[in-house]
Amino acid sequence: MTEDSFIFLKKYIDNPSPTGFEYLGQKLWMEEMSKHITSEIETDTYGTAVARLGNLESKYKVMVEAHADEISWLVSYITKDGYLHVKKNGGADEQITPSKRVRILTEEGIVKGVFGWPATHIRPKDKKPEVTNIYVDCGATSKKDVEKMGIKIGDPIIYDEGLQLMGKRNIVGRGLDNRIGGFCLVEIAKYLKDNKIELPFQLLLVNAVQEEVGQRGAQMIAESLKPNVAIVIDVCHDTNTPMIGISMDIIGMLKLPVHKALWEGLKLSWNLVVATFSGFYHLIYDGLTGHGNLSAITGPVGIVGVVGDAAEFGFIYLLSFTALISINLAVINLIPFPALDGGRLLFLLIEKIKGSRIKPKIANTINVIGFGLLMILMVVITYHDIVKLL
Repeated sequence: MTEDSFIFLKKYIDNPSPTGFEYLGQKLWMEEMSKHITSEIETDTYGTAVARLGNLESKYKVMVEAHADEISWLVSYITKDGYLHVKKNGGADEQITPSKRVRILTEEGIVKGVFGWPATHIRPKDKKPEVTNIYVDCGATSKKDVEKMGIKIGDPIIYDEGLQLMGKRNIVGRGLDNRIGGFCLVEIAKYLKDNKIELPFQLLLVNAVQEEVGQRGAQMIAESLKPNVAIVIDVCHDTNTPMIGISMDIIGMLKLPVHKALWEGLKLSWNLVVATFSGFYHLIYDGLTGHGNLSAITGPVGIVGVVGDAAEFGFIYLLSFTALISINLAVINLIPFPALDGGRLLFLLIEKIKGSRIKPKIANTINVIGFGLLMILMVVITYHDIVKLL
């Protein structure tokens, strides 16, 4: 990333662009995009912006789309004491709100505030942030004070955070979902211009609005532009962080009478089997539909690390993890795929239906192919595990 690109990215991320109020962010994006294209940028009634590149006379249209909006909060009620109650604008997470500083975007300008929350010494231990009990303190002591600040019902609220570098390769900031996509659109236009690349088709770079409330902007502009091909740029979850995937932690020991322990063990084992089948179903389904994510899978290298953690915690934890791995292996082995027991069961079912045996040569060939594919998958997963360690 060049210095100029980073300057624009920071300016773009730091600027507010909540769902339904994207105009300031779109203005910045259009100004930057206009430096790299010769045609005028179009906007629809709702605020989605479209930059056209390539052969504008071509009837073949390729659309690359990102969305300009960010999740936020909306002022939903003002108490007589001057506190602001809120509602979600998109997929905002109430769990992270306590003590977050915010910017309230009013027609008269920005008002600073903070999400209040009782201190740990005085709040009930089971109390958790919910939309019904979180509030914003803007320094007012009455509803009249709030109104004097220009705050009204429906005003958007964003976190008072900007873009910053984290280490040498990573960035963190509010609204990366998905203005990093809008940034990529600008970089595409910049790359085409700098390298004097002439496209034989019409390229539509679309920065859409209102994605966080149902992809409304993208749906409307797609109906208008009717592209032949559409490519969507968006963010996804980092599955390498703690609390995501498989990890070990000390959670305590539950002591039960022998008969209850056996019963609870059976229930837990059954629930693990069901959860494992469900996990593999979704994994296979996502793979077949093109949504697979290898970063969510770990192999021998990753498992060795978790085994080490389990061993440090003690024998019981190591035994529990061994049971979990055994259940996973048992479920994998039942998948109706060549070279697995499930594949053999499938062959037996086919033989039962057709009334004759499958020729050994054919069965062996299919099993060898299946085994080869499994080995390739293992190599790929192991490679990803090693890359994560580097």
